[in-house]
Amino acid sequence: MKTIPLTRAKHIRQDRARLDQVVGAYPNVVGTMIGLKRQAGELCDELAYTVFVSQKVDKEDLAKADRLPESIMVGGKAVLTDVVQIGPLIRHAGRFPPNLGSWDGVQTGTISCFGRSAKGAFFVTCAH
Repeated sequence: MKTIPLTRAKHIRQDRARLDQVVGAYPNVVGTMIGLKRQAGELCDELAYTVFVSQKVDKEDLAKADRLPESIMVGGKAVLTDVVQIGPLIRHAGRFPPNLGSWDGVQTGTISCFGRSAKGAFFVTCAH
């Protein structure tokens, strides 16, 4: 299993609020995380600022101004971006703390954890 030493992610965590504000202005962006870059479905050893979108669109079909950059500058260092389609996330009403959920058009569910199997990355919900 590949992991990221926390020290490698520190510079991104420190600038996370600014990064989230910048990428949040792009179309279809629903969330972000710090993780490993994924290429052709495989995890790489490179740290990435992952941007979750409700619908992934081919670069050629987007205006240049609507394309997320392939890397971003954080503390004078270039950090790769990784765009991942996750579908729409919705904030569930409820008691403290508020939580995120998913909706597939039929069921909603609170996202309780992320995981990985031989078939790829996934998240677990209570889907009720």
